[in-house]
Amino acid sequence: MAGRDDAERPSTPTLTFPSDLIGGGYPVLTEVQGRQHIGSLGCLVTNGESIFALTNRHVAGELDRTAETVVKGRRQKIGASAGRELGKMRFADVYDGWPGERVLANLDAGLIRA
Repeated sequence: MAGRDDAERPSTPTLTFPSDLIGGGYPVLTEVQGRQHIGSLGCLVTNGESIFALTNRHVAGELDRTAETVVKGRRQKIGASAGRELGKMRFADVYDGWPGERVLANLDAGLIRA
């Protein structure tokens, strides 16, 4: 069994929540094993049925993980992880016809269902 990790961590960066209009670059917060993960929202995407916010894979995480932000000083839920993510993929599979047969691309993408 692993021992408790009491190492000091850097202080949490000061986050800016600029308005009540949530969009690209806006901070998104999730909690994993009692620790806050911070990322930012990218663009909105759709599969034709649902709308998703694109973010980092480590922030979106496992299916149904709650995603929150702060609007007008109050923390509120903006959605939950869709459980769809991309990490490392073969470069040639991502960029067909480009050289790099033995190279990996780290896509680090996850989706939050709005």
